Amino acid sequence: MTLIALVRHMPTAWNAAARMQGGSDQPLDPGAAPAWRLPPEFAGFRVLSSPLRRAVETAERLGLAPRSDARLGEMAWGAWEGRTLAELRVELGPEMADMEARGLDFRPPGGESPR
Repeated sequence: MTLIALVRHMPTAWNAAARMQGGSDQPLDPGAAPAWRLPPEFAGFRVLSSPLRRAVETAERLGLAPRSDARLGEMAWGAWEGRTLAELRVELGPEMADMEARGLDFRPPGGESPR
């Protein structure tokens, strides 16, 4: 059996502002210092990370030496990178509602589908 553990990156300023980050290489929020600790069961795990600095910095803050793997990068939000859902709903109105209704099959302009 292969054990896999997934750890999300620590907060960024864009997380706090509810902005879509995707492939934008945002650093961790210097003011946010979660007291995260890994369980002892993680000792000896091979550590892979997205090449985005927020992921690498999170691993390093946890005392890990990650190996970057581009396949672990986040979804590209295209023209929506840096925007908030609230902004898009106001700006695009019914068009945004139609996009959201598509679920995993929506695709932001110039971005990727979650599917």
